[in-house]
Amino acid sequence: EGGAAGKPAQDAPLNVAPEFGMEDFRKKYLTASNKLQELRHEYQSLKVLAHRQKKVLLKELGSEENIEKALAVVDDPVASSWKGRAVEIKQLKAQVSSLQQQCKQLKQSAGSA
Repeated sequence: EGGAAGKPAQDAPLNVAPEFGMEDFRKKYLTASNKLQELRHEYQSLKVLAHRQKKVLLKELGSEENIEKALAVVDDPVASSWKGRAVEIKQLKAQVSSLQQQCKQLKQSAGSA
């Protein structure tokens, strides 16, 4: 009963008659299946990359809340409610430079008096 005549074995290769257009279907199926595997692999790679980037952002920004604030204004060029680290560093460098100039001026005026 197990190998009844007229029934193909389950793991036998797909033998199809080319006159029914099944060979074309088989090629398209294999192409689509390969593409699906590639896309699954790409998706998994992107998922891992996104997770790693989120960990970096968490280390840089400190909390999920800060990440959400940054994401909320990322596409708004006039948003001033959140400043990135690079902007803050630039502003602090300008402030340090200004304070150094003030100290220099105070020393010069104190030395001439």
